[in-house]
Amino acid sequence: MKSNEKSKQRTDIIAIFGAKEHNLKNINVEIPKNSLVVITGPSGSGKSSLALDVLYTEGKRRHMRVNSLVLSISQMWMLFRDYALQLP
Repeated sequence: MKSNEKSKQRTDIIAIFGAKEHNLKNINVEIPKNSLVVITGPSGSGKSSLALDVLYTEGKRRHMRVNSLVLSISQMWMLFRDYALQLP
């Protein structure tokens, strides 16, 4: 990979660097998007920690952040609309 390609952020993967949750000890993982991905391993290796505690929790956090932004924009529009209706 060329140096200028490394500096670009890849959008075709979900990259996890330094995950430390329960059984996970500073792991780095690249998960391809738009693919069926299976997490396998022996009992106690951190499969559930990776899937639930890292991926799901981060996805939920980002979803809530985007929804709160959309909500605040719609609230601002309603305030603007109400203010505009009061103008002579």
